[in-house]
Amino acid sequence: MPTRAVLTGSALHLLRQDAAGWSGYGHDQLLSCVTDHQALGTSLGYRGCLPVRLTGAAVPWLAVALNHLRTSHLVRTTSQEN
Repeated sequence: MPTRAVLTGSALHLLRQDAAGWSGYGHDQLLSCVTDHQALGTSLGYRGCLPVRLTGAAVPWLAVALNHLRTSHLVRTTSQEN
């Protein structure tokens, strides 16, 4: 069974084959999102975690959504500070 992924407005949740439960990665902790569209893969860098590598047909859309959510979070944080 491949890794299952659920994207919400606040986090990316992953259920890996070898895990007992879901792991959550908050968008506010996302430092980088490097996508290889040819290979249908992305590497996600989260604060305090090892990089997360995802592959598959949905990855380009996931990368676009994650970058949008990360950017939206940064805009909200900056506007709240002012």
